[in-house]
Amino acid sequence: MSDGSKDEGRSALKTLGIGGAVVVGFAAIASLLGSPAGTPEEKAARQADVVKAEQKAEEDKEASLAQAKEREAEVALVWYNRIISISEACDSSTSELQTQFEDIGNGSNVYTIYETARTTRDKCGEAWKAYESLEAPSEFSGELRDKATETSEACASAFFAKRQFADIAMEIADGDQRPSKVAEGVDYAKAGGAGVMLCVASAMETATLAGADLSDISPKTD
Repeated sequence: MSDGSKDEGRSALKTLGIGGAVVVGFAAIASLLGSPAGTPEEKAARQADVVKAEQKAEEDKEASLAQAKEREAEVALVWYNRIISISEACDSSTSELQTQFEDIGNGSNVYTIYETARTTRDKCGEAWKAYESLEAPSEFSGELRDKATETSEACASAFFAKRQFADIAMEIADGDQRPSKVAEGVDYAKAGGAGVMLCVASAMETATLAGADLSDISPKTD
């Protein structure tokens, strides 16, 4: 290279702000990249730290999942008790009405039956609407949420049938004692009873799926 070319090269380096220090810098980087990253003992210590960090992360993840599952089970138990408690007033009134209804035409007091039927209709109507509006807990997800929704729907259908039985019992007590009307009332009573069993069984299955302990609970199936 001529002296002129050397001068032009140095001039270009100066213009770009690049000097001999850059050459030294590149050499240093190359040296670092080519050198071992610490002693074998230091490498082993770093690797051990990485393993410990990974183990800690996994333990934290498992603990978080366990806490979430425990919370889900607690919520499921509260939800299950809510499912059962919604039905109590209707179930109690329906049992009384069924006893009176079976004696209709055998000297039973139709006025008493009418009043019991009206009370039952109102209470079962409230239960029906409560089940219709009961949403799955926000802690539930996936299959568990679907099961909770199915339970609410099954319970709503059961208590609608109970409400209809009570409504027909009112008509019968009010004088419409045609065999067809009585048969319709009996059909609704049976549908309501079977529906309640499905409602409770579905609620138990859902709560158990969530991990809730129902061993000490004896649900009503009236």
